[in-house]
Amino acid sequence: MNMDDKDKCEVLKSNPVTAVQSRLFFKLILQGPARPLGKMKDYFYRVEFQAQGAPHIHCLFLIEDAPRFGTLSNEQVISFIDRYVSGTLPNECDDPELSL
Repeated sequence: MNMDDKDKCEVLKSNPVTAVQSRLFFKLILQGPARPLGKMKDYFYRVEFQAQGAPHIHCLFLIEDAPRFGTLSNEQVISFIDRYVSGTLPNECDDPELSL
């Protein structure tokens, strides 16, 4: 947050692979012919830098024909979300602290 544009440019110049990967990722998601998330109506993303200078991205995609809460059933909304979001919990042997 406290970095000016010059400092941000220096971080990007010192991490060219990360910068290129981020650009390629967004080009694929937003403009690629496969449209892995569907047709994009609008989007927002922000690159932030952690304390050690490592970049990470926050993003929001507005997808055409995405279901809206209250207009479709909960099952239809959940089905749409489940196509793109997944998560797992480690088992107790692998990570007892994070397992249920």
